[in-house]
Amino acid sequence: MRQEVRTILQALLLLTLFHSFAALATTPDLTWEEAKLRTKQVASVDYRLYFRFAGESREYQGKTEVMFNLEAVPDHLFLDFSGDRLKKLRINGHPVARAAIQNHRVYLKPELLKTGRNTVQLVYANDFDTGGTGLHRSLPAMESEAKAGRPQ
Repeated sequence: MRQEVRTILQALLLLTLFHSFAALATTPDLTWEEAKLRTKQVASVDYRLYFRFAGESREYQGKTEVMFNLEAVPDHLFLDFSGDRLKKLRINGHPVARAAIQNHRVYLKPELLKTGRNTVQLVYANDFDTGGTGLHRSLPAMESEAKAGRPQ
């Protein structure tokens, strides 16, 4: 029982979460039931995260690779995505021209998934966060003041 609860809590804390279910979700938040089901369907999740920061740009570029094992290919599988602009999506090496995104969930085409090891690659651009929930960018105080036109 303790191991099961631990596994479920780990699933809730993952950066990118998966889930299979019969109907499309209406909320971006992963429910407890979804997390429990996910632990039965998706295993051995690994991530590779790449970021590119350019000078004083208000945005950054990112690429995330998510690798996972499937016991069986589900009808509906999604990846949580709270980014701003999804530029590219590849599932097992196949480009997806039009990603199905709804409520911060990127739905993966079941015909591109397989039993065993799968790889999903997302390329995106996001604005730096200023509300406390995303990737932040901080400038030294003097540099910030100079940019705002204040005397140093």
